Amino acid sequence: MYHPKIRLTPTNLSFLFWDQAFINAISITPNIVAEIQEYKIKADKLRTQADYNTGSINLVSSLTLFALTAYFKPEPIAEVGTFIGNSTNAIAKGMQVSGSKGNIYTCDYSNDITLDWNYEHIGLHQFKKQSSEQLFTQLKNNDIKPDMFFLDGRVTPNDVGILKDLIRTDSIIAFDDFEGMEKGVANLFQLYDLVAPMGQILVNSPMPKLFGIFNIPEVAITTLPFAMMVPIKSLQYFRQ
Repeated sequence: MYHPKIRLTPTNLSFLFWDQAFINAISITPNIVAEIQEYKIKADKLRTQADYNTGSINLVSSLTLFALTAYFKPEPIAEVGTFIGNSTNAIAKGMQVSGSKGNIYTCDYSNDITLDWNYEHIGLHQFKKQSSEQLFTQLKNNDIKPDMFFLDGRVTPNDVGILKDLIRTDSIIAFDDFEGMEKGVANLFQLYDLVAPMGQILVNSPMPKLFGIFNIPEVAITTLPFAMMVPIKSLQYFRQ
């Protein structure tokens, strides 16, 4: 008898995951859109302190990071690319609503902006004017192995050498700018041979229509260059 396979691709897997993650997020924090927008207004004022005034993640990327951390409850978390803190805030808010009391370690190679931090039970450790290699080296030296990495900066071969001692089989690695030949795609290529043998699988960005749960119309979403590698053991079959 011929037994055809059920194809599970990064695209249809992403729909299944983000549908559940977004439902979980909105049920915990119905006003999350307003809360993230409120922070973004404050964060934009920090641009005056920037030595390198660059782009920052948009609302839907912030919602995606919030939903991801609220769902998986990772702690601690390492972030490459602090800037004005939009992504850091989204990560912390997801940790807060899920009851996490861990730490965020975040570096910015170009800037030394101090973030306004109002999360009492979540530690913020900023590595100002320091590279990802310096951040990862510090984590390794202190035997800190993050549950989640958010990479909004270009990973180097030296980084990969250190990450071999930091990434575990149940680690989550999230990539920003995951489109075309942008740094997110390059970062995945750098790390793929490291994480794929651990059983990590690719999950693409959420489909625009899924943001309807946050009352954001699909036509308002231009791009969401986000992807992540998650442990395959995160998948579980239920009878209902």
